[in-house]
Amino acid sequence: MIRNVIKDFLRKDVHFRNLVMEIPVSVMVLRGPDFKIEFINNRLLKALQKTWHEVDDRPFFQIFPELIVQGYEKFFRQVYETGRSFSKEVVPLHLWSSDDFQYIKLSVQPLINPLGHVTGLFIVASDVTELVKSRHQIAESELKYRSVLELMDPGFSFMELIFKDGKPVDYIILEVNPAFEKMLGSTELVGKSINELMPDIAEFWINLFGKVALTGEKVTTVYDMPELDKTFESHAFRIGGNESRRVAVLINDITERMKNDQLREQFSRKLEQQVAQRTRELEQSNSDLKQFTHLISHDLKEPVRKLKFLTSMLSDELQDTITTSQATYIHKILSATERLRKMIEAIYDYSFADFNEEKVRDTDLSKLINVLVEDLDHDLKAHEAEVIVHPLPVIRGITIEFYQLFYNILSNSLKFSKPDVPCRIEISSRIVTDNGRQFAEISVTDNGIGFDPCFEEKIFQSFTRLHSKDEYEGTGLGLSLSRKIVHRHGGTIKAYGEVGKGATITVKLPYTGR
Repeated sequence: MIRNVIKDFLRKDVHFRNLVMEIPVSVMVLRGPDFKIEFINNRLLKALQKTWHEVDDRPFFQIFPELIVQGYEKFFRQVYETGRSFSKEVVPLHLWSSDDFQYIKLSVQPLINPLGHVTGLFIVASDVTELVKSRHQIAESELKYRSVLELMDPGFSFMELIFKDGKPVDYIILEVNPAFEKMLGSTELVGKSINELMPDIAEFWINLFGKVALTGEKVTTVYDMPELDKTFESHAFRIGGNESRRVAVLINDITERMKNDQLREQFSRKLEQQVAQRTRELEQSNSDLKQFTHLISHDLKEPVRKLKFLTSMLSDELQDTITTSQATYIHKILSATERLRKMIEAIYDYSFADFNEEKVRDTDLSKLINVLVEDLDHDLKAHEAEVIVHPLPVIRGITIEFYQLFYNILSNSLKFSKPDVPCRIEISSRIVTDNGRQFAEISVTDNGIGFDPCFEEKIFQSFTRLHSKDEYEGTGLGLSLSRKIVHRHGGTIKAYGEVGKGATITVKLPYTGR
C-alpha cells in the first residue's frame, strides 16, 4: 500500500519528485521487513554506482551484502522494530564495487501507517568524507604539534593580550610546554594572567608583548631573573593577522652560555694583558739586544783591526829575517783575523735584518742581478766564472734585502766551486701557483762541489758548516740570513744538491704580476 501511495504522490507532484531526485543529499525509501527499495534518488544511485532498474523493488541488503557486516542492517532493523528514529554524524561506508572508503552522515526515520505500524524506512544520507579527512588531518597536525611542544628544549608560551582604551593591560596564558613550566618552576600557568602570576614584573612583559601584538614585529630580549638565578633569551612574534592579539614566545635558558661568555671575556682580557706585557718585555729585550749587538760589533771591530794592522807591521819589519815557519804563523794570524772580521759583520747583518726600514717597492730582479754581477766582477774573474742570467720578473719588496739575498747565494756558489774547473752559474725563473696564490720561483744553479741531499735543511741553520774553515772560508751565516730575508717577504727558500754535481738554490717570492 505504501508503495502505491508514494508512487502515486511522486507521479502527481512532478515538481516535488524532481526536487527529491536532484537534491544534494541521498534519499531512499525501504518497504517491509526485507527492506525492499521503494524509492531512491539520483544522488544515492550515483553514490551506490547502480541504476534504477538494478535496484527497483529488490531487498537492499541483497544488493549490498557488504553493508550487513558494516552494521547498517542493525541500524535499519532497530528503527523498523522499535519505531524510534536513528541518526549518526559519521558512519563508515565501503562498497565492494569501489576502492574508496567513505564516511556518511546517516538519518533513518520510520514510516508509520494510520494503525501505528511501521511499514518502512525513510533514509537520508550525506557524504562527509572530506570533512572527516580534514578532521583527521587536523588531529594529526595537532598530535604532531603536541609532540613537538612536549619534546622541544626551548620553553614555549602562547598568550592572548588584553587591551583597554588601546593600551595593553594584561595577558592570559593559553598554552605552555613542559620546558616553559620547568623554567618558571610552576605547572599551574594556563588560564592565568601575568598580573596574577608575576605582579612585580608584569608591566614590562605586558608592554613588550603588547607592542608585538600591535605591530607584528618580532622582538628578541635577554633578561635576568634574580629570583630564579637565571638568564633567559626570549623571541616573541604575533600569531595571525593585523587584528590578532595573540602572541607566541620561545624562551631559551642561556644562564650557562652567559657564564661561559663572561669567563671567556675575562680570560680574553687577561690574555690581552699578558700579551701586552710580554710584548713590552720583548720590545725592551729587542732594544737591549740591538744596543748590545751594536756595542759588541763596534768594540770587537777595533781590536780586530788593530790585531790585523800590528800583525802586518810585524810581518813588514821581519820580512828580511823572517823564517818560513814564522811567515806561516803570521799568515794564519792574518787569515784568522780576517775571518773574525767577516763573522762580526755577518752577525751584525743577521741581527739587524728585521730592523731595515727601507720602503717596500717594485724591484726588477734582472737589473738587480746585473748590478750584483758587476760588483762581484773581481771574485768572478778569480774563479773564471760565467754567469748566465735569463729574464727575471719584477718583485715587490725591499731592494737592498733582495741584493743581500742574491749576493749571499752567488757568493756561496763561487765559494764552493770546483778547483781547476771554471765556475758556471745559471739564474732562471718561472711563475708558479701555490694554494691559489702566484709566486715567482727563481733558481740559481751551479756546477760546484754540491752537497749530500741529507743536508738540504741543515745548510740554512746559523753557524752551520758542511766543510772545515780551512777548506772553505765563510761565517756560516750567509744562507741563514738569506732564509730570514725570504721569510720576511712571505716566501720560501730550498736547496737541492748532489755531491760532485753542483747545487741549486730555489727562492719562491710572492708575485703580483707587475
